Amino acid sequence: MLEFLDKPYPFDNILNAFIRIGFGIGLGLFLFILFFQPFELDNTDVNNYILTIAGFSGITFLLIGVLQIILPWIFPKWLNKENWDLKREIIIQFLLWVLNSVAWTFYTAFVADVSLSMYLAVKIVMLSLAPPVIILFIKEIRSLRMQLDELKHKHREKRQEHIELLSENRSEKLTLESGDLILVKSAENYVEISYLSGGAINKKLLRTTFKSIEDQLKPFSQMIRCHRTFIINMDHVIRFLREYGRIYLKMNRIEENIPVSRQYLLGIKNALEIA
Repeated sequence: MLEFLDKPYPFDNILNAFIRIGFGIGLGLFLFILFFQPFELDNTDVNNYILTIAGFSGITFLLIGVLQIILPWIFPKWLNKENWDLKREIIIQFLLWVLNSVAWTFYTAFVADVSLSMYLAVKIVMLSLAPPVIILFIKEIRSLRMQLDELKHKHREKRQEHIELLSENRSEKLTLESGDLILVKSAENYVEISYLSGGAINKKLLRTTFKSIEDQLKPFSQMIRCHRTFIINMDHVIRFLREYGRIYLKMNRIEENIPVSRQYLLGIKNALEIA
């Protein structure tokens, strides 16, 4: 019933990720407390008022650092990328909520010098819930992206098929797996085929027409014509580029940017969404 708690989850113990998330949450809390004044702080001295609010943000920032960076360093066997799951993430965020609530309560009473009441304590606890919820929300989006990437990878593996490309008089042929073919380029009376073999890029010229190769590749949905001189394998597209009003594709292990004609643009965009 609770198997979903064991699903792999994004693990952040990298300093850059901590600074980005911690600083963003700290700044958000600072602005919220500054403008909405939930803790009834003394604001007669503006400088002291701002420093007091900054203290709330600083506490949360430090606690996120302790739980995201220092704790995994102290307990590397239990808190590491290999075994990180939703269950561990929830435990860490629950600790953040509890510790932040306690720290803010003491800070409010002894540093901000505000008399505690049950109503104020409830507000502290509720506002302390914001950082772990935000972190879980961010990581859940990343987790969904990870799952989507995994599904795309599995989809690409499933459509690995056998390709046989023939020259015009059938005296030459190139046999390879569909996932190894990167692109086909027109070269006058020949076509230049770029493909992977043994982890390295290889190129082969076949004496045939570009139209003939296009017809031979029609059964393979990932092979898309993007230009009058190029057919590409969508599984090897890295990113979409725009330069000086022209559109290009960056391909895996190919140095030159591959042009996209406007007449093929819609088909390329649709293929990128599916791939």
